[in-house]
Amino acid sequence: MLAAFVLAASTVRAEMTDPFAQVGQMIQAGDLARADRTLRRLADDDRYRLRAAQTLHQLHQRRDFTLPPDERAIERAMARVGTRMHRYESANFVVLSDCDAAWTRSKISLLERTRHQYLRFVDQIGMPILPSEFKLLCVMFSDHDQYSQFASNEDKVNAPWAGGYFATQANRVVLFDDRQSPAIRQAHARLDAHETQVAETRERAKAAQNSGWTAMADALTEAADRLEADVAAGRLRLDEHAERLASAKTIHEAVHLLAYNTRLQSLGKVYPFWVSEGLATAFETAQPEHAFGPRHQYHEREDSFDRLVREGRALPLRQVVSVPAGLEGADELGDAIYSQSYILFTHLARTSPDALRRYLEELNSAPSRQFDPQFHVALFEKHFGRIAALERTLTRGRGTAGVASGQP
Repeated sequence: MLAAFVLAASTVRAEMTDPFAQVGQMIQAGDLARADRTLRRLADDDRYRLRAAQTLHQLHQRRDFTLPPDERAIERAMARVGTRMHRYESANFVVLSDCDAAWTRSKISLLERTRHQYLRFVDQIGMPILPSEFKLLCVMFSDHDQYSQFASNEDKVNAPWAGGYFATQANRVVLFDDRQSPAIRQAHARLDAHETQVAETRERAKAAQNSGWTAMADALTEAADRLEADVAAGRLRLDEHAERLASAKTIHEAVHLLAYNTRLQSLGKVYPFWVSEGLATAFETAQPEHAFGPRHQYHEREDSFDRLVREGRALPLRQVVSVPAGLEGADELGDAIYSQSYILFTHLARTSPDALRRYLEELNSAPSRQFDPQFHVALFEKHFGRIAALERTLTRGRGTAGVASGQP
């Protein structure tokens, strides 16, 4: 009996000193939400971080675990959108949208697909992350003007060229339906004018036929048929272009949202542009039904980089490495900084995944400070070697005329 008492006492002491034993009891009792909160606190302690992360992932994979929505964030967004929104939920996202249901659901599927590919890549490089605490929020507008007004008034985003964005403070992605963008609508308006021309030509053909001018009627009918086919083909191309834009930006902004909610990146820390945007552009794809991510080429970005090199417009790699993330920097440097960030991130992800993981870990553990370009250049070269050598590798075989070069 004494032995049983000693064993019971030792078990109690172990449970008191081993926080994971307490987590196990919570799970056994069905209090999964409390277990989740406890594991997140443990993950902030260096002694427990890895085990806590592993246990959290196991918890989230349980069939009886349901990721909760952040109702406060949803209520705040609903109160400020200025239009009636429908609420949609999937396993890992909440979407507020006034776009048509089919389009919205297709983008929700793409959000889930992006999450799957993102987690797959993070696992490949061995980066320790945590699953998101809540379902992630995305707001989708059908009207571009309402989108722009919301972006400016609520998230202080004044970048008319941005097709969507991740609001770090509000922790949400905001998008609009590209089919309603000013450029697409203007293009459709031009096609409307051609359709009017088709109708007028058919009327002329009918009049010619009634007058007995058969040859002229046939010629006018053929011209109307050709123009009508061209208009239909033009509308199809516009729809396909709008869908490509919508898919690419949905993926891009979703990766930002995922990175900050899984602790791959930390809110409040200013990252180099190539890290934040290189990661997001690395997942862009024209074929989301296939595997995508940093280890898969996206030819649009690849071709853009090739043009930069051929035309001598590539930025020095030393500059790329030391530009802070933010819309202002992007506005100033244009497409070059995006394409070069894509090339740099994907190259390192494919050729130096361990070094990339160690770099990101040290970047995250460094104290938050004012962005220091010299610090980031030194940290980069510590993990990836001399910038000049890497720059030669990145541009080799892509054209040599007027290639910008960094300092050794």
